[in-house]
Amino acid sequence: KDWTEKENLEYLGYFFESPRSIYDDIVRALKSKEHPLLTRPYLFTKIVKVLQEDKINASEFITTDGNPLDSINDVIEAFVRREVSKWKDTDKETGKPYLTFEEHMELLSIIAQEMWETQTDLISVETIQFLLSYLLDNWKVEEKLKPIIIRMSESHALLIPVENKDNFRKFDHLEFKNFFISKSLIGLLKNYLESGNANLVRKFLSIAQLPDSVARYCTKRVEGANIEGLIGRFNKLVSDEWKPTYLQANIGTLIPFILDGYRAPRLISVEQKITFSSLIFEAKSLYNIKFDSCNFINISFKDTSLAGIIFSNSTFNEIRI
Repeated sequence: KDWTEKENLEYLGYFFESPRSIYDDIVRALKSKEHPLLTRPYLFTKIVKVLQEDKINASEFITTDGNPLDSINDVIEAFVRREVSKWKDTDKETGKPYLTFEEHMELLSIIAQEMWETQTDLISVETIQFLLSYLLDNWKVEEKLKPIIIRMSESHALLIPVENKDNFRKFDHLEFKNFFISKSLIGLLKNYLESGNANLVRKFLSIAQLPDSVARYCTKRVEGANIEGLIGRFNKLVSDEWKPTYLQANIGTLIPFILDGYRAPRLISVEQKITFSSLIFEAKSLYNIKFDSCNFINISFKDTSLAGIIFSNSTFNEIRI
C-alpha cells in the first residue's frame, strides 16, 4: 500500500522531534509531494534511516532534477556510495575504499544476474564469495586485501541475511533486486551491440517473464546513437528464435521503455511478430516508429503520446485509451 503524507509524518515522528520540518526538507529535495520516493514505504524508510544515522539534511543525500525515475536511480546509487564510504581501507598505505562505487555496482549486478538466472530471491554466501573472487581477479586487487573484502561481503548493506537461513542473503527489497537486474541487462545489451554475439542476451531474455520495473530502469540507459541498431538486433533475435520462449514477450516489454522519449531521425521498424501487452505503453512518448506484423494484447495507451506512428499488418485484441 502506498503511503501518503500522513504515514510519512507518522514514521518520521519515531526518529525526529520535528517531523514536519524533515518532511518539508525531503519534499523540497524531491521537488514534488507525489514523488514515488515518498509513496513507496521501502524507499522512504531507507531514506529516513540514512538521514537519522548520518545526521545529514535531505538535500545532502537526495539530488534530483525532479524526474521520478532518475531520482529513484540516484537514491539507490546513493545507498551504494554510502556503502563505499563504509568499506574504508584500513591499510594506511592508501586510505582508499576497499572497492570503488563502480566495483560495488558491478558486484551487486552480477549477484542480481545470478539470482535471475537461477530464478530465486536468495543467494548463498559461498556463491557471493565465488563471484566476488572472480571479480577481484579481474580488478587486479592486491592479494592481501582479497580475504578482507570477501569477509566484508557477508555484511553488505544492500544484501540482508535470510531468516532461518544464516548462510543466505537477499536484496533488502525486491525493487533493489530488479534495479540491479536491469544494470546487468544493460551491460549485456551494450556488449551485444559491441560484439554482435547474441548468446548471453538471448539466454537472459529467455529465462522468465521480465518484470516491468526491470524494463523501466532501462529507460534512457541506452545511448541514442545505439537505439536504432539495438531495435534492429531485437528484430533479428525474434526472427531467429524458432520456438516460443519468453524472449519474444521480453523484447516486447523492453522496446517501449527503450524508445520512450527518443526522437528518431528516421522511421524505426519494429517487426517479426513481436508481442506487446498490458500497461507497457502507458505514459510513454513514442515518435517515428513503424510496428509491422506485431501483436498487441490488452494494450493501454493511457497518457501516451504517439507521433509519426504506423501500425502495419498488426493485430489488436483490446485497446484502452
